[in-house]
Amino acid sequence: MNKIFLWLIMLLAGLWKSMGADVGQLREILNVRLIMDDRSPFQVGRPKAQKKSGKMYSLLQMFIYGIIGFIYTFPLWFIQRDLLLGLTGYYTFFLFFLWFTLVISFSGMLIDNRDNLILLPRPINDRTLVLSRLLHIVIYLFRMVLPMSIPGWIILAYVKGWQAAVLFPVPVILLVFLTLFLVNAVYLLIIRLAGPSRFKDVLSTFQIIFSILLFGSYYLLPRLLDASAIQSLDITQLGWIRLLPSYWLAAMWTWIYQPEFTLPGTSFIGLLSILIPLIAIWGTVRFLAPRFMQALAGGEEVVRPAVPGSKNLKGSSRLYRQLSLLLNRRQEAQAGFELAWLQTARNRNYKMKVYPALAY
Repeated sequence: MNKIFLWLIMLLAGLWKSMGADVGQLREILNVRLIMDDRSPFQVGRPKAQKKSGKMYSLLQMFIYGIIGFIYTFPLWFIQRDLLLGLTGYYTFFLFFLWFTLVISFSGMLIDNRDNLILLPRPINDRTLVLSRLLHIVIYLFRMVLPMSIPGWIILAYVKGWQAAVLFPVPVILLVFLTLFLVNAVYLLIIRLAGPSRFKDVLSTFQIIFSILLFGSYYLLPRLLDASAIQSLDITQLGWIRLLPSYWLAAMWTWIYQPEFTLPGTSFIGLLSILIPLIAIWGTVRFLAPRFMQALAGGEEVVRPAVPGSKNLKGSSRLYRQLSLLLNRRQEAQAGFELAWLQTARNRNYKMKVYPALAY
């Protein structure tokens, strides 16, 4: 599967070359990264019978994504009454899912600097390095989006015919690129405001806040919305919907269908779903790649030595020591509590996994 996706990505070699990337180096970096991803350390030394379970896990993962995609198809049942509204809702669910996945799961792939020791001493330019990271994530996103999109593909092909089946993959592909570069734009904005040295600290805080807001909206919005109000929605009364990227994608369908309800200029709005991803990837690779690589090089996680007499340190030490004495009677338990407190307070990965889970 990885070879197929790599081949598809390299069909656009002319585009990557026009952005300043070395196509040969880009292909080799992507190929090696995909090979390393498939070589899980847990499979080393296992019997062949146990190694086959990796394929079963991949199939199970695709099945789960297919179920998620089927759940997300419920807005498509609006397409008989309002084509644009149903498709906008469908793409909005996809957009939020990919946003959440990128922010929580794949940010580490984008800002991972462990391969810098190998790649930076080589004659590889910044544009090639940044583009290799972005396309690596694109391949992973397509592995998720492909099974998720199959239920919607089948429904639209059944309801709207073969024209819908032919057009359906185009907005989905653009959705992946659009989501990736919207998230990347946020990261570059963080670099701009916070600086390379504090990039990862600010990024982890942003990820935690975004996760809490997303989980909160997941619980609150269904309670605030009325089912009858949703069924009576009229897209012609929602002028602000033009600002949503999901509406740009839905607007592409007006090129082959003439929906009963539509907003003025919808056909031209569909062009934004093509232009924005192209402009975003070109601007990112062409102009912002050097600053991004500087942020990765300058954002190394450094353990700072304790400064005696610091007021903040004294206040913090009082808190965890008092909690340790309050919650534990034995000295061994107190020492374990203090050690766990200090380790988790400085571990970004722990915060990223635990804090959003508490919000959920």
